[in-house]
Amino acid sequence: MIEFSDKTGLEIQLAYYPPYHSKYNLVERCWGILEMHWNGTLLSSVNKVIRWAETMTWNSVHPAVHLIDKVYQNSEIDKRGNENLRREN
Repeated sequence: MIEFSDKTGLEIQLAYYPPYHSKYNLVERCWGILEMHWNGTLLSSVNKVIRWAETMTWNSVHPAVHLIDKVYQNSEIDKRGNENLRREN
C-alpha cells in the first residue's frame, strides 16, 4: 500500500472498526446475509457456493458473483516501506 501511495501520490487513510461492530462494515454485513441465505446447507463444491451466492439478495439486489482462480503471491514490504512505517508510529 505504501508503494502504491508513493507511485500515485495519493494519501491513504485506514479506517479501523471496533471489534464486533460489523454493522459499520458492508463486507461483513453482506457476508452475514449470505450465511443466513444458505442456512447451513452443505457447500460441497465451488459451483454450489457460486450458485448459492448468485441467488441471494441484499438490499433487493443480487450480487455479481465471479470465480477468481488466480493465485496471488505474498509479497513483503521493502525496507524503505518498513522504515516509513516505523517513523510514522
